[in-house]
Parts: sequence; C-alpha cells; structure tokens
Amino acid sequence: MGFLDKVFRRGDKDDDTPVPEKLLESPERRAQLVELEQALHELVTAMRGDDCPNENPGWRGRVRDYEYSLGGVQLMLGGRITKEAIFDTVSTIRPLNEVPPGCDHLEELSRRVVALARAAEEPLPGE
Repeated sequence: MGFLDKVFRRGDKDDDTPVPEKLLESPERRAQLVELEQALHELVTAMRGDDCPNENPGWRGRVRDYEYSLGGVQLMLGGRITKEAIFDTVSTIRPLNEVPPGCDHLEELSRRVVALARAAEEPLPGE
C-alpha cells in the first residue's frame, strides 16, 4: 500500500454495506399512484372493448404492456413504494401513437395515463 493510500483510506475494508431503500409513502404519492391506477384500468378496459382490434397481435401486446404497468402500480399500492419501483413501472408507459379507426376515445385516455406517469417520475416535496 502506498503512502497516499494510507492517508486517504479509512481502513483496509471496503464499505459494502447495502444502502436501505428510501420509502416514498407520503399521502400525496399514494394519491398520485391511485389516480394512475384508475387511469390505467380505464385505458385497459377501453382497449379491450369490442370496437378495438383485439384480434391484432400488436394491439394485444400494447394491452399487455399497460396491464403490466397497472400490475406494478397495484403492487406498490399494496406494499412498498420506492423510487426504484416507481421508475421500473412508469418508465415503460408510452403513448398510443396510432389509434385504430373507431378508437378515437383512447387518445385522451392515453394522454392522461402518460401525463400521470411522467408526473409520478418527478420527486414530490420532501422526497
């Protein structure tokens, strides 16, 4: 070990102590996630409607993507809300770029879900 290593190191052991997860369980955060859960549920229900192309594999994949995000939000609301869990869940939410004919009502639902997801990515006061 060199001289500078002796001066600047605290000891021979590396600090491998795990950093505890910071819980983000304020009432404001919980209300935000409840609103996102409701919006995702409404979007998924509408996307499964008779007027949507449910026989299209790509469409079914998009529905599954939103269902996955909905499940992630529900898990957080039923357990622990952490920064990592929020990121893992909401970072995968993307807008419906092309809405099939007859499904124009989905555009506003999709915009709302994406706006709520982007808002959930931002830290709230005190976080």
